[in-house]
Amino acid sequence: MAGAGLVLLGGLSARLYALTVQRHEDLRLRAERRSRRVEVLESRRGQILDRAGRPFASDRPARVVVCDLPELDPALSFVTPMAYVLRTTRADSLVRLRQARERLRAEIERDPEAAEGTVVLCRFPVAEFERAKRLAGRIPHLRAEFDAEGPALVTGAGVLSRRDRVLLRVAELTRRSPAELRALVEERVEEVHALEERDERLHAWRERLVLLSGEEADFEVAARISERAFELPGVSVEARHLRRYPFGDVAPHLLGFLGKPSEEERARDLAAGRILDGPGDPLDLRAGSQAPLPEDLRLLRDLYGRAGLERAYDERLRGRPGAEVVVRDVRGNTRESVRSEAPRVGKDLSLTLDVEVQRAAEQALDEALAQHGTRDAGGAAALYDLRSGEILALASSPRYEVSRFRDRDYYEGLRADPRKPQLHRALMAYPPGSTWKILSCFAMTSPAGAPGITPPLEPGEEQPRALPEGWTTVCEGRLFRNQRSFTCEGAHGRVGMERAIERSCNIFFFRAADEIGLAPIARWGDAWGMGQRVSSGIPGEHKGLVPRPNYKEALFLRQADSVRAWLERLHGVEQAPAFDLAEFNRVRGRLQQAGFWYTRYAQDRVLRPGDVRNIIIGQGDVLATPLQVALIAGMVAAGGHSARPRLLLDAPREELSLPLDPGVLSRVQEGMRRVVTRGTARRTPLYGLDVAGKTGTAERAGKNPNVAWFMGYYPASAPEVAFAVVVDRTAGHGGDVCAPATRKLLEAYEAARGGKLR
Repeated sequence: MAGAGLVLLGGLSARLYALTVQRHEDLRLRAERRSRRVEVLESRRGQILDRAGRPFASDRPARVVVCDLPELDPALSFVTPMAYVLRTTRADSLVRLRQARERLRAEIERDPEAAEGTVVLCRFPVAEFERAKRLAGRIPHLRAEFDAEGPALVTGAGVLSRRDRVLLRVAELTRRSPAELRALVEERVEEVHALEERDERLHAWRERLVLLSGEEADFEVAARISERAFELPGVSVEARHLRRYPFGDVAPHLLGFLGKPSEEERARDLAAGRILDGPGDPLDLRAGSQAPLPEDLRLLRDLYGRAGLERAYDERLRGRPGAEVVVRDVRGNTRESVRSEAPRVGKDLSLTLDVEVQRAAEQALDEALAQHGTRDAGGAAALYDLRSGEILALASSPRYEVSRFRDRDYYEGLRADPRKPQLHRALMAYPPGSTWKILSCFAMTSPAGAPGITPPLEPGEEQPRALPEGWTTVCEGRLFRNQRSFTCEGAHGRVGMERAIERSCNIFFFRAADEIGLAPIARWGDAWGMGQRVSSGIPGEHKGLVPRPNYKEALFLRQADSVRAWLERLHGVEQAPAFDLAEFNRVRGRLQQAGFWYTRYAQDRVLRPGDVRNIIIGQGDVLATPLQVALIAGMVAAGGHSARPRLLLDAPREELSLPLDPGVLSRVQEGMRRVVTRGTARRTPLYGLDVAGKTGTAERAGKNPNVAWFMGYYPASAPEVAFAVVVDRTAGHGGDVCAPATRKLLEAYEAARGGKLR
């Protein structure tokens, strides 16, 4: 007995030594981890402000009604055991649970006493009974029993109907549809069960589902939910920051929107250690780590900027969440705080836009589209200050409400709208029409390009021919008497540069194109910044296109490369181990489209005189954005020295300088002034105002609608701002369609300064 006692004492001593000495540090850390909790402190995203500090977008404290899914619906814990017993997938088990819930709902409607009984979730073979009993014993409210029909997994009707009862009560308190709330919960449950990794599912269950947010969760609703919390298990009210857009649908394309992270983004952030509230203890905070928090730290529920400024300046706008590590006792009471890191607010983004001018520009475009546009028409407008380069308005119509963009029904409605409201037309490139003639005037008088700006001629390159000063021609209404192509709106007689601008005489420019060719136009387009992004701070701006003498061959070769790339992609899809029919059809469609354009370009690889005539008047293949067209007007107004258009107030001012011939400049300015006083815009609301401008109408082949333009500067006597207005897909012409919108734009500009239109 003594020997046996010594053996037992020796074993106990060895075990005590192992626990208190050898494993002391590991057990201490495990104990501390179990007693410590990481409280997440949400950060606030930076605001997007106009030039006067008025918020286009801002985070505001808001109440949200959330639910803890496992607490709301204890029956969710039955899904995995049912899958094991039935030897099936979680998705199939979830379907069976949903069917059992629907049967119970129907029984309760027939007989309310059914809510006090039991419910059969599923039946299984007798051979699986012991296994089912063992699994069910680990899950509260789940039992494996025999009844008259054989073994089955059963639960109490009260447990299975708990979710519906709570959601029905929530619907009564919030004036929401119970079916809508159930659909929201079901969608989230399916998303969680679709996750393959167990740790990901466990963490997803801990993430609370937002049932009501924004205006739906106002003070009255939140108070009712909080007051009845004792009868709403799993449902509570939380304080969070929500993105708000005080001006509704003003500048939505420019602002952009936020969206949830994809699974790939979430996995990437977790792998990089950028997630504060990830599965486990990703930053070792519970383990006592005192390392500084990463600068790009974020929460799993944090949204990403998906478009516009929200995306382009996401890192600047996004704040950094904070964390507090607290120690709790076994009763859940907080004993001490061992680490506290305050959240960092995101930086604000101040724009040069004036919200009132922007709103007026958008409303003016809405009216122009309603009066002159086709059912799928769109428009855009740009206005910038010549002295500072600050963009005061960059409008696009039609629009959408950013706050509703994530609503699925609203988004589907936008996609079905033939006007395509989600397109940011202010950054798209269009045929500039006759507004391009202003640039062409300088190309025909100095065809080698702007001195000191465009590169010198290559050795052996022929000196381009310049038209003599004061060059004129005769306009009889058409270029060739026996052909219908290359015509003009009326016969203008003897035409010089000023009158050609005033009357927008095509014949004058057609004959100039025959004299100088395409190279001078391309050189001056490069000098003026066309074919490239001309602004500072605007994401997504198109470059446009300035055709060059060999551009047709370049287009053909580029399309040939596109065809080869899509053909290789198609072969890859065909040879993939798992054939994807949807991807195959998509790639085949893109290949057919690329082949169509390849054939078109292959048939038209040689530059013809007619191509140059179209390009010199802003048609054919030349493309420009509204901001580029406004810049052309601005450079003329400022004598070739203007600030580069910029969108951010803190962006440095950049000077653009173009040595324009003073004689040509004065003639162009005179022609643009005559457009309003006695030219193509004389019968518009701009008549009698101190405005200089140029109308433009880019015609499309066949009966397709036009692209109408009006560009210019104001005041003509002492220029301050330059502008461009475009309406795509209209049967009207530039002056009739765009001049009324231009007047309202300039009225808003003067009103913002406290002045009146001159």
